[in-house]
This record gives sequence, C-alpha cells and structure tokens, in this order.
Amino acid sequence: MSSRGIQNERGIALPFVLAVTVLAFLLTTAALAGYSHSLQGAQMEQKRVRAQYAAESGIARMQQKVCDDPAWNQSLSTPMNGMKTETRIEGTSGGRVRIHSVAEGEGVRQTIRVEVDRKSCQVVRWEP
Repeated sequence: MSSRGIQNERGIALPFVLAVTVLAFLLTTAALAGYSHSLQGAQMEQKRVRAQYAAESGIARMQQKVCDDPAWNQSLSTPMNGMKTETRIEGTSGGRVRIHSVAEGEGVRQTIRVEVDRKSCQVVRWEP
C-alpha cells in the first residue's frame, strides 16, 4: 500500500471512537431512565397497597364498633401505615350497616364501601 493511502485513513479512528462513545452514552441514559420510571411505578404501587390495607383496617375497626354497640354512629379517624384513614357509617337498612372508609396520603387514595349484617357481623357486600 502506498504511503498516500495510509495518510487518507489517519483521522478515521477518532470520529469512530466518538460515535461509539456517544451511542453507548445514549443507550446507558435510556436504560437508566427506564429503570427510574419502573422504580417510581413500583413505589406508587406499594403506596397504593398500603392505602388499601389502611382502608380495610378502618372497615374492620368500624365493623367491630358496630357489632359491639348497635347504636354506634360515630366516625373514626385513624392514622395507619402512614395514611390518614376516615371511616364512617353511610346508613342502615334492612338489618345492614353501610360503612365507607377512605385512606389517603403520599399521593394515593383508596376507598372501600361495605355492607355488614348486624346479626351475624359478617360483611355481606364489598365494593372497592
């Protein structure tokens, strides 16, 4: 090969290395962004589940109060799992009590409504 052919190829390595480096940087950035988004989704799901459990705990507390004292008609406000839980009686009819519980905090809110049979103290209807 002539020395002139070698001179024409001398500067090709630097642009090639720069292009590969930029491509690797872009792929790494995309992967980290995807991981971050996935992590945020998992954290939000965990908060939603904690709110669900807190609302269910409010239902259980109100169910116990209603079964222990049939005249009970007060609301309950309780902090549970880092969430503020408000539980109240919506009404009564046909031997059933309708209970409404809302847990909220950390950007999430979960609501549950149930109907409890006064005689058996069992939940007969569950609405998430």
